[in-house]
Amino acid sequence: MDCFGDNMKKGSLLFLSLLLCVFCINNTCVFAQHCPPCTEELNSLNAAKEKAREASINSKNAADALLSASIAHLNASFRVEIARGKMESACGYLGTLRPGCQAAIDALTLTEDEALKASNVFRDAMKTANDAIKTLDDAIKALKAAKEEYDNCMKTVPAICKICRDGNIVVDESQDPGMCLKCEGGLAVPDDSEDPGMCKKCVNGVVVNDDSQFIGNCKQCVNGEPENWDNPNVTRCKKCVNGDEINVDGPDPQCGPGEICCGGFCTNTQTDPVNCGSCGNICASGEECCNGNCQKPKYEYTVTTTVITCNSSNTEISPPFQTDDPGSVTPGCVSTGQLTYSYGVCTGGSVKTVCTTAPARKPCQ
Repeated sequence: MDCFGDNMKKGSLLFLSLLLCVFCINNTCVFAQHCPPCTEELNSLNAAKEKAREASINSKNAADALLSASIAHLNASFRVEIARGKMESACGYLGTLRPGCQAAIDALTLTEDEALKASNVFRDAMKTANDAIKTLDDAIKALKAAKEEYDNCMKTVPAICKICRDGNIVVDESQDPGMCLKCEGGLAVPDDSEDPGMCKKCVNGVVVNDDSQFIGNCKQCVNGEPENWDNPNVTRCKKCVNGDEINVDGPDPQCGPGEICCGGFCTNTQTDPVNCGSCGNICASGEECCNGNCQKPKYEYTVTTTVITCNSSNTEISPPFQTDDPGSVTPGCVSTGQLTYSYGVCTGGSVKTVCTTAPARKPCQ
């Protein structure tokens, strides 16, 4: 029964075959274009395997025959030497006049004929073995070529959640059906979770344009492709040139009150020690930026003077004095003079105590 008639006979198998796009060519069931089984290449590969197997068997048999012929040839040559020795001993100097000489000559001739036949068999066996080796080498090369052709053909099989193996369609969930698709149960179904790339998105398993994407301050999506967007004021202290952000120095409406742009950032040049008075003007170590000028910070001290007399004291606080070197004055109290006592009663004298407070940094003026 041919394959079509067989499927017709089986009824339900025909419907299944139609679903799988199975049809008949030369009375052989094959698959349609969605999954070509590479029948011709597979048949060639199987034929090459069989030829290589036969060549291997023939090569082994030829090698065994050559070994047997080689042993027979050596034995025949050894028997010739023995027969020749017997002939020489039987004939001596008298030759055929001696009894038994002719029989020894006949025996030697027979042995030499047998050795010649063994030599010819050995020569033929060697030729056969060489031919078998060459045939085996050619069969192996042909097998490699057939395997390569079959593999190349199988690579053309569409990998849509199914694959052809030995002429059969089998489910293969490891296949990648393409962007925005995934394999489930041998079928390619939408996978809108995939990211098809910049300015694209997946919708019901199809890649479509997505011009709503944000791809940077200086680029935008137009018809599904990223393009430069030379926004003159895309963000504070920066602008776009040929799709790249560059810094802008100077006034910017997006900066705060009293700030300008320096090095791509908003800053107040009246107080910024690295942009004091203007962008890039850096104050020296130990200096501060005061009203746009680099200067050393100012400190001030408050001096308290207390005069102690008998049973009284008088404290005076002098106006604070300023210095830009707080280490030049040591805070503390210094006492001068002393009180005098007579019979335990203060009778006079005074103690002058001068105290200074710790330096207080003055605010910038």
